[in-house]
Amino acid sequence: MAWLYVDATFGISGDMMLAGLIDLGLDPAVLARELAKLIPEPFDFRSETVQACGIRATRLVVECEDQGHVHRTASDLVRLVTESDLPARARERSLAIIDVLAEAEARVHGISKSAVNFHEVGAVDSIIDMVGTAIGLELLGIEGLVFSPPALGRGTVVCRHGRYPIPAPATAYVLEGVPLADFDAEGELTTPTGAAILKALASSIGPLRGTSMLKIGYGAGSRTYADHPNVIRAIRFDPRPSVEPTDHGEEHTEQVSVISANLDDLSPELLAHASQQLLASGALDVWMEPVVMKKGRPGVVLNALTATDAEEAVTACFFQETSTFGVRIAGPMRRHALARHLRHLDLGYGQVDVKIGQYHGQVVQASAEYETVATLSRTSGRAARAIYADIMARLENGNLA
Repeated sequence: MAWLYVDATFGISGDMMLAGLIDLGLDPAVLARELAKLIPEPFDFRSETVQACGIRATRLVVECEDQGHVHRTASDLVRLVTESDLPARARERSLAIIDVLAEAEARVHGISKSAVNFHEVGAVDSIIDMVGTAIGLELLGIEGLVFSPPALGRGTVVCRHGRYPIPAPATAYVLEGVPLADFDAEGELTTPTGAAILKALASSIGPLRGTSMLKIGYGAGSRTYADHPNVIRAIRFDPRPSVEPTDHGEEHTEQVSVISANLDDLSPELLAHASQQLLASGALDVWMEPVVMKKGRPGVVLNALTATDAEEAVTACFFQETSTFGVRIAGPMRRHALARHLRHLDLGYGQVDVKIGQYHGQVVQASAEYETVATLSRTSGRAARAIYADIMARLENGNLA
């Protein structure tokens, strides 16, 4: 399981976000191929390595042919995305970003969302930023996102209708209710597109805590500053807290509890979201069991296996993310876990992670990490079944190098 933490301490824009994903390993050629299915105008983009106050980062350069004043309404963009063959989650994320921005623009101009003419936002490069971000997250297998509070900047910015104070009017509406970073610099640090990406995709906004960072990328903006890097930091992380580390060198026995709730009035989408949030709050494992409730309605029992010191946080998550009025806590009970280690396996066309389990020093379990297999399948074009077969062949030969 992989989530993304976006450090927007120095601000965020659409091109910085997409550049950060490329720096994390998103293949620009694969992304361009997917975007070309959606965008009718000719375009090209390239990524380049830059230095931002001493930090190596990736910057995105978008080149479009002059199409004159091509303006798109919110309805035009929604139709482009809805009629595309994007993966369902990428389509949903794209539409969520467009909706947030259209809502803000509608409030600025005093019109309905459907009548919003995006002007700058309707340009090809902005569509690439919004939809490309959604596609990139899907290609990287990102399940959820957490953002830091963004910085706004100070001064004025020139928009199509004139000069306005920072934050730009649409940015200000998008970020209503969002905590802001205590950082000040001259210029527009957070753009409307960057703000919309944050508002639409953030599961939460705050610091990164109690987790394991897996990989870090930097996405640079077009402007440079003398006293701070104009970058976002994109951190791929495992939302499961460190109470269940990927590497545990010794077999161990620990105290755990099972927290459960019966639910018959929560949609499948919210159940899936609640399961992810329970894992992020500290649960070691989450599962559902189908049941028939007392009034004959079908329902589920949502269960979370939890270390005893995480009971309070997981219980709070049950009440925040589900419709339950109470939970059952069984335990404490003992859990005996194998010694486990994570190994990187090079298949020749990419790497996957394999979890190795040992009992009394002997290897008794080996399991490929699904997210790394899914990501390699998307980036290499190979079927996941074929990748699993290659992994098993290596394991059977005892090759874990």
